[in-house]
Amino acid sequence: MRSHPDLRFRTPKPWQWSNRTGDLYRDAAPGQRQPGSAAAAFGSGRRRAARAPRRAAAAAGAAARQPAAAAAAVMGGRAAWKGPFVAVSLLKDVVALARQHPEWWSVTRFQGAPAPAVIRTNSRASVILPDFLRCVFFVHAGNRRLRRIEVTEPMVGHKFGEFAPTRVQPQHKKKGAK
Repeated sequence: MRSHPDLRFRTPKPWQWSNRTGDLYRDAAPGQRQPGSAAAAFGSGRRRAARAPRRAAAAAGAAARQPAAAAAAVMGGRAAWKGPFVAVSLLKDVVALARQHPEWWSVTRFQGAPAPAVIRTNSRASVILPDFLRCVFFVHAGNRRLRRIEVTEPMVGHKFGEFAPTRVQPQHKKKGAK
């Protein structure tokens, strides 16, 4: 099979560079490679022992970054710079509730007063914010079902869908019952 004439002049791939690196080590003694060389950057079999301190330093750095990892776990894998996802329509409904009932929003909701209104939402992926405390939501649970959820402190940071199961437990008939 004949190759196309343009394919003879293609650029070399990175794994084909080894035959062109002779001039990189021109100043080095035969058999030795300098620390700043390409082989040091890509690693070679002789330098594996030198990588152990780097791995220990990386592990120590990961331990120091654990609060960031914990924050990422709270965000559920979402980029921290984006912030938590909350549907715009849900935020509008909560702001409307706060404007319609300012006394309950600012004072009495933390004193145990029941919510004056219920907010209906289909957004199961929205994250529960601290501003939603003591508010009551009807969350869509599939096939025309809504689940009533009153937001408490342990729910903050979770998603509405976690508290509105979509599947119904089957009710088996007891033996002997007719």
